[in-house]
Parts: sequence; C-alpha cells; structure tokens
Amino acid sequence: MMDYPLPAYWQDFERLTCELCRALWDDPGTQRHGRAGQAQGGIDISGRDNNHNGQRVVVQCKKRVWKTVASKETPASSLTIQEIDDEIKEFINSGKIADRYIIAITGLRDKSLQNHIDSINDSKVNTFEVNIWFWDEYSEWLSENPKIEAKYYHDIVKFRSEYSSEELFCEMLHSAFDRPAFHTEFYCENNIDNFLQALESIQQALTTGNLVNRDGHVQNQVRIPDKRKLPIEYQQLKKKIQNLRDYTTQEVRTGAITQQNEWLIISNSVIIGKMNAFRIEIIHLLNNILDHYGFEHFSLEAY
Repeated sequence: MMDYPLPAYWQDFERLTCELCRALWDDPGTQRHGRAGQAQGGIDISGRDNNHNGQRVVVQCKKRVWKTVASKETPASSLTIQEIDDEIKEFINSGKIADRYIIAITGLRDKSLQNHIDSINDSKVNTFEVNIWFWDEYSEWLSENPKIEAKYYHDIVKFRSEYSSEELFCEMLHSAFDRPAFHTEFYCENNIDNFLQALESIQQALTTGNLVNRDGHVQNQVRIPDKRKLPIEYQQLKKKIQNLRDYTTQEVRTGAITQQNEWLIISNSVIIGKMNAFRIEIIHLLNNILDHYGFEHFSLEAY
C-alpha cells in the first residue's frame, strides 16, 4: 500500500471520493450533491451501496491541511467532536433521509473520533448509522482500484511501471538494513536508543513498506508483494527482529546493557555473543529473501 499525497484542493478530494464510492458501492449513479454556493445540508456525495442491500448513503467531505509538529510533517486531523456533531445536526435539519451518513477526512485515523462515532451509533439516537473515513482507508482503496489510482496519481503509477515492483521492494530492504546496527559489532554500537529505534523503523518498513528516517520523514515507500507470494523467511525475519528487540530491552532493564556518555556498555560477553548471533541470523534470512527475488546480497562488512 502506498502513502498517496493528499489532493491539493477540496474539489479534487470530493471528486476522488465520489469515484471511489462508485467503485465501493457498485453504483455508477453515485454523484456529487449540489454545487458551490448552494446549501447542501451536510451532504457532498450521495448514492446507493449495492453491496449492502442498496442502502442510501451520503458523504460529507472534510479536506484538512498539512501541519508540521516536532520536525514531522503529518496530515492534520483537525476535525473536532463538536464538528462531527454539527455536521450530523445539519444533515438531520436538512430533512434528507439516509441509511448511512459518512464523514470523510484527509487526516489519519484518530481513536477519539472513532470512539465518539461508536458512542453515537450505540446510543441509537439517529435513524441512520454514522461512519468516518480517514486517509488511511483512501490509500488502501486506491491501491485496490488501479484505474482510479492511475487517474489521480498518474506520476506514481508511471514511476512504478518503469521499474519492477519486486526490484523496488528489494532496494527498500537493502536501505532498511543499511545502518550501523547491521554493519558493526554490537559492542561498538554507540547509542542504545538509536539502536532500538533502528529496529522499530525496520519493523515498520517490513509491515507497511514505508521506511522512515530518525526524524520520522518517509525515506522510501514501496508496495509489499502479496503475502501469499512472499518467501517463508519473511515472517521469520520479522519474528527474529522482534526477538532481538525484546532481548535487548530485557538486558537494558536488568542493567546488563547501559549507556555511558556516548557509548553503549555491554558487561557480559555472553550477551555480546548472543546479540551478534541474532544479527547474523537476521542478515541470513534477509539474504534468503533477496535470493528469492534474484537480488544482490546484503553485506555484513563494516563501513
């Protein structure tokens, strides 16, 4: 799944939402509601979900801007619980009838907003169900609908078509492991926090295809091959990295691994040996995966 850029204008977000709704609901009659300047009663898109007994569904689109927080650029949710309540109230006051009312936003999933929507539905105060869509869902749906993806994200599709997706995947794996933790002996590692963060970034890359740097900025994005086609070593690799992470955290808690000035101190040679054995096993699994795709091996050699 790719992390697609947000539409530049609210009109583009509405058009994209409308096309995805036509596909998701199997309803070519789904359409945008009204036009700019008209009172829309909390409705931007309306149609029937023919995959759910022809339910009447309406959508209110809320495009949100990007914001920068602590050196990280993220799509701002910036939708409040009060706004949700106000949109629902506006729809009710419009006198329109629907089986589902959806609020679609360009922010990332937000547990507090999801919990509020759940509480509204559990109360059964409305005659319709309320849903909320986040940009996470859009990324999934775009990857599952290549025709719409190509229409709105032509440059991304064109780039991917020029290169083997498996080649890009293997290049991402190389980049994910190309860090001091996998090029130097563990007794030379100079910062325990950086080491654990490196393992976490690798785990995220293996799960989502998104590789981020220490500042949280996306460094590389690829589409992970179908799980059914991945070699068995892929799951083994993910498990082995988690084992190393758990083992290191455990030894930090016992005081066997400590941080002294800029250096990581491991007091027990047995721990050093076990951590380096983990490292060798992890790279062995990685190279088996790269072999599967006919890609060059990752080297354990020091920088």
